[in-house]
Amino acid sequence: MVGAGQFAGQFAKLFNAHPFVSSVVVTDVLHERGLELVERENLAGTVPSFDDLIASDVDAVAIFTQRWTHGPLVVRALRAGKHVYSAVPMAMTEDEIAAIIEAVRETGLTYMMGETSYYNQLEQLAGRLVDGIFLCSTVFEPDLRNLDIAGIPIVMLNNRAGIPSRDSVGVGLLHGAHLAVEHLAEHGYDEIGIVMGGTAGDAEDGREAGWRKSLERLSLAPGPIARGLFTPGGRYQAMQRLIRSGAVPRSLFVSSDQMSRGVLKATLEAGLKVPEDVAIVSFDGSIDAAYSWPTLTTVAQPLAEMAEAAVDALLSPPHDPVHRVVEAHLVVGRSCGC
Repeated sequence: MVGAGQFAGQFAKLFNAHPFVSSVVVTDVLHERGLELVERENLAGTVPSFDDLIASDVDAVAIFTQRWTHGPLVVRALRAGKHVYSAVPMAMTEDEIAAIIEAVRETGLTYMMGETSYYNQLEQLAGRLVDGIFLCSTVFEPDLRNLDIAGIPIVMLNNRAGIPSRDSVGVGLLHGAHLAVEHLAEHGYDEIGIVMGGTAGDAEDGREAGWRKSLERLSLAPGPIARGLFTPGGRYQAMQRLIRSGAVPRSLFVSSDQMSRGVLKATLEAGLKVPEDVAIVSFDGSIDAAYSWPTLTTVAQPLAEMAEAAVDALLSPPHDPVHRVVEAHLVVGRSCGC
C-alpha cells in the first residue's frame, strides 16, 4: 500500500482480512504514520519508500496518495511489474491516462481504479433545487430524512400501503387479486394456485392476501404456492419446482406479467399447454401481456390514473399525508381460457 492516511486505513483492514492476500506492507512519506497503521491493523510491516516497494517481491500495489500523484505512480508500478489498484481519479491529464493505458497494454498487467464514494441520487436531486420528487422504491419505507430537512415534498409511487409520514399512491392489490380469482372461478376452475415473489417489508403482499381472501369467500381451498425471485428466471425456477412436485393446479394467479414469461416457458418445456392444461391470470397490464403467447389475461394497473393522483398529491396545498388507492381492472387475453 502506498499511503497510510485515514482513507487508506479503511482499505488496509479489508486487504488484510481477504483470504487471498497473504500479507500487506505499507509505505508513507511520514514513516511514523505507516508504523501506526501497521500496529493498528496488524499488517506485515513498512517499506522505506515507493522505490523500495516496487523493487520488492509484492505482487500488487494499491495507491492512496494525493490525486495529482496517481498517474505517475501507477505507470511506475506497472513498469516495475506490479498489478495496480488506484483510488480515483485515474490521473490528472490526458497524457497521464494514455501512459497508463499504454503500460497496461505492454505489460499485460491488471490496472483497477476504484470509486470509493456512494452517491445518493435523491440527495443529488435535492442539491439541484427540485421542487418535488416522485419516488418508486424497492424499500418499503426508505430513509428520506435529508430531503425532509431540505423541505422537498415527496410522493411514494406504487406503494402497497400507506406510510404514515408521507403521501403515497398505489394500486388496490386486494381488489386486483379478487378480479383474478373470480375470473378463474367463473371458468369453473376450483383449484387456483399462486406464483409469488418477495415483498418489501414484513407484511404479506396484497396480491397473496387477496388471493387467500377471495378463495375463502368462494369456499375454495387454497391451491399450491410457488415462490421465487421477482424476475422471469425466478418464476421460471419456481414453476419448474411446482411441476417437479406433481402438484400443478388447474389454474394459476401469477403476481406480474413479466414473471408470467418464466411460468409460460416452464410449462411449455414440460409439455403443458396454456390454457388447456394450466390457465393463467397475471397482474400488471404491461406490454408483456399483449406480446406473450398465448396473450395474457391480466389485472391491469391504471397507470394514467395513478400518475394523475400522484401529481395532485404533490401539487396540493400542505396537508396531512394521504395514501391514495387506484383500483385495477381486468384485461382479457387467451391464457385464462376465454
